[in-house]
Parts: sequence; structure tokens; C-alpha cells
Amino acid sequence: MLLRWLRRKEYDGTETALRMLQKPYTIDCDDIQIEKPKRVVDVRASKGRVLRYLRLPKAVDFMSPDTTEYFSQTQRNNLFAQLKANKD
Repeated sequence: MLLRWLRRKEYDGTETALRMLQKPYTIDCDDIQIEKPKRVVDVRASKGRVLRYLRLPKAVDFMSPDTTEYFSQTQRNNLFAQLKANKD
């Protein structure tokens, strides 16, 4: 009875259970990803020599200057004319 059960095909169409039991150590390489330990590498070294430089912090919350003009040229001329008139 056990052999009959082992010899029948699985419902999903894969190998028989007997064959699966006969070769338990074969593994599909496509299904398993082996995790290799990462090497400790100094990312600031070049050809075995450590590069010596100053690492600047990243520019955080940096805003470039806004070039919008708040006054037109005629408004500026009027302002300077008024300042010049008040000075006299």
C-alpha cells in the first residue's frame, strides 16, 4: 500500500513521491538562492591605500536664491527719486 502511494503521481504533475525520496539531496538551483556572507571592504581605499580626504556633509534643506523681482524698474526709479527728494 505504501509503495502504491509512493509510486503514484502527485496531483500537480510533478515527480512521483518515490523518486523524490530516492534523491533527497538533489536541489534545483533555480529555486534556492544561497546567501553568501558579504566581505568587509573599505570603500574609501584605492589599490590597498586608504584615500585621505575630507567628507563634506550633504547639502540638506538647501534652497537656491530666488531671482524673482519684487519691484519693477519704474518702481525702483520712483523709490530712489523719493529718497533723493527727502535727502534735499
